[in-house]
Amino acid sequence: RRHTRYWRDWSSDVCSSDLGKLYFGLGDGGSANDPGNRAQNMSNPMGKMLRFDVDGGAPYSASDNPFYNGSGGLSDYMWSLGWRNPWRFSFDRQTGDMWVGDVGQNQREEVSFEAAGDAGNNYGWRCMEAFRCTGLSGCTCNDPVLEQPVHDYNHSFGCSITGGFAYRGPIAGIQGTYFFGDYCSGRIWSFDWDGSSMSNFTERTCRAVIRPDSSRSTLSATVPSFSTT
Repeated sequence: RRHTRYWRDWSSDVCSSDLGKLYFGLGDGGSANDPGNRAQNMSNPMGKMLRFDVDGGAPYSASDNPFYNGSGGLSDYMWSLGWRNPWRFSFDRQTGDMWVGDVGQNQREEVSFEAAGDAGNNYGWRCMEAFRCTGLSGCTCNDPVLEQPVHDYNHSFGCSITGGFAYRGPIAGIQGTYFFGDYCSGRIWSFDWDGSSMSNFTERTCRAVIRPDSSRSTLSATVPSFSTT
C-alpha cells in the first residue's frame, strides 16, 4: 500500500494464544532503515507487537500488558517493540510460546522466539538487523536489554523470511520442531529449540511446490505463508 512518503512494511498477522487476547504485529512503516526510528518510539505503533483484550469490551486494552498505565493510549496495548516487519508470527499450540519471522533490511533475516508470557521485550531494530550492528541510532547495538534472535541468515539463502509454526501434528519425531521459509528463494528449513540452544537444523526445500512466476523468466518457488492444515 502506498502512503504519502514511504512504502509501509505491514505484518497482516493477527494471532491469539492466551484465551481472549488478540496479537497484532506492525512493521516499522518504511522506508529503508526506519528513518523516523518508529520501531523504538514508544509513542508510535509502527514496529510494535500490540495485544488486545477482545473479550473485555471497549477499549479492548489488556491490563496485564507490560506497559499498561490505564491512559487509553498506545502503552495500554503495546506488548513488545523493535520489530522491522514481523512477517508471520505464530504460537506453539502446546506451550503458548511465540515464534516470529522478522524481515530484515538488506542483509539479514531473523527468527525470534518469545517464551509464553515473556512481555515487554525490545527486539533491536533499527540499531540491529538480526545479530548485525547497523550503525544506526535509536538503541545501542548488543545492549543486554535487547532480545537477540535465535537464528538468522544472510541473503545468499534468500531475501525475505516467512515465519512458520512449531509442529504439533501426528508425527512423533518432530513434535515442537519449528518450520519457516524464505519468500524469495522458496527454501524451507526447520530446527528444534530447547529454550537456550538450537539443534537438528534441517533443510526441507525438497517439499516446496514449484509454480510459474510471471515476474521471472524461469520457474521459481515462493513461500508467502504457512498453514497448520
